[in-house]
Amino acid sequence: MTRSLSSPGGRIVTAEPVCGMRLAASLADEGNRSNQNIDFKESVMKILSPRVHGYIDYAVVALFLLAPSLFGFSGLPETLCYILGAVHAAMTLLTAFPLGAAKVIPFPVHGGLEAAVAVFLVAAPWLFSFDEASAARNFYLVSGVAVGLVWLVTDYRSAYATTAAGVRPEHRSFS
Repeated sequence: MTRSLSSPGGRIVTAEPVCGMRLAASLADEGNRSNQNIDFKESVMKILSPRVHGYIDYAVVALFLLAPSLFGFSGLPETLCYILGAVHAAMTLLTAFPLGAAKVIPFPVHGGLEAAVAVFLVAAPWLFSFDEASAARNFYLVSGVAVGLVWLVTDYRSAYATTAAGVRPEHRSFS
């Protein structure tokens, strides 16, 4: 008994039930080919290499630690800045990428945590009721948007990122 199926790319595939594994492989291959355009678009958007991202991370740490003095806010927003600076420094030092020291946290996990931090930074003035303090509120909003933009344009899947074992993959991105 022969079956005809339509693949995601619109191609008609016929197969005998006995060769179900070949059918699945054929459909997977078709799906991979149809996703190549998406991967190309994603790689074009990902303009920051892991090394450049590391430099930005250390600048963000400095900014969090200096922001209360630079922008004149105190209290809970100040305390949160110091906590965020310390946590971001620890995460950066522990990340498996060129500027990480211990290389424990995989770079894509680092990216996921930064995406969550971006959302947290934007919401923080209202979550912690300092939305009336314009300097602190504006700092957290701008920081959240900036961290979100860095997250958006960083290539977290780059082969240039060092693996958790401390060994670089053979294929490297030199961006």
